Amino acid sequence: MIYKLGLSTFGRFFNVPCGVVDNYLKPVSGDFYKVLLAALSSDNPFIDTEVLAARCGVSASAAEEALLFWGSTGMIDITSSDGNPAAAAASVPVQAVPVTSAAAEPSKAEAPVSTVESIKPSRSSFQRSSVRYTPKELAQKAKDDENIHVLFQEVQKVFGRVINAADSAALVDLYDFYGFDVPSILILAQYCTDIGKNRMAYMLTVARDWYDRGICGYEQIEREIVRLTEQNNTDHRLCVMLGIEEPPTKKQKEYFASWTEWGYGEDMIRIAAEKCRDQKNKTDLRYMNGIIKRWQSEGTFTPDVLKQREESFVRSKADSSAAEKDRSYDLGKWHQMAETLDFDNFNFGDGDE
Repeated sequence: MIYKLGLSTFGRFFNVPCGVVDNYLKPVSGDFYKVLLAALSSDNPFIDTEVLAARCGVSASAAEEALLFWGSTGMIDITSSDGNPAAAAASVPVQAVPVTSAAAEPSKAEAPVSTVESIKPSRSSFQRSSVRYTPKELAQKAKDDENIHVLFQEVQKVFGRVINAADSAALVDLYDFYGFDVPSILILAQYCTDIGKNRMAYMLTVARDWYDRGICGYEQIEREIVRLTEQNNTDHRLCVMLGIEEPPTKKQKEYFASWTEWGYGEDMIRIAAEKCRDQKNKTDLRYMNGIIKRWQSEGTFTPDVLKQREESFVRSKADSSAAEKDRSYDLGKWHQMAETLDFDNFNFGDGDE
């Protein structure tokens, strides 16, 4: 159905930048749009965030956060009361999720903050502290450090969504306290996105693991991502081969990684699976792991060597059986010998009659 819109019947109009719809319609929450529309429709060039919040039905802090966000996108130009360009200071994309209502507005002493656990970059001892950032502080960090500004903007592009204040604080944590540079954080974000886990909590988990293992430089991280990507591809192929339909569990991934590390390819793993099914009538990775560990202890790594060892074992077993047969007693011969002996006249030894 197509409808005709009669714009002239609605009275007063105001302009909305097309970029708001073109670039932010999907990722930005409705409350942020409410704040933007209320601000653009105002006849007064001075915006009171408390009045704006009451008009939109959101908290004053949420209204201010929304204004800072739209200023950071360049869709509007806002200036703080002290004359400084607030839009430039708010280069960090802040929380773009449903916000609290005005009825639940916290006091100024309880202004919303983002809390992240930070770790000073010292692998000898981990000194943990809680760093609390308000949206304004995050914006100021982006203003003071161009790297942080670029980091916020580029991660947002990689994720394909607007990151919130907590995400921004986590990125500061990675940059300031763990010491990862911007390119390293960006390739980590791209890797997480490629595997469908573009969540900041997952990024932090991976980054902390790398930090603990001393993987901090860009080249080290790049090599680790290549290794993980290859392992993920191997895991997928092994799951298909073994009939595992769900994503592999942590334990299954550990088995796959061990087999790969030991030098076993898919051909040997397939043979182990066949032997497992012959014995267990099912695919049992624990049983397969026992088979492959035995191969490793024997130095068997290829199908040809395995075949030679199995044939040698069969021959050895056959030879052993033949030798055992030669050593066994022939009862028929004993019966024949017994029949020829005259036990009545046989002298079993000297003795008194």
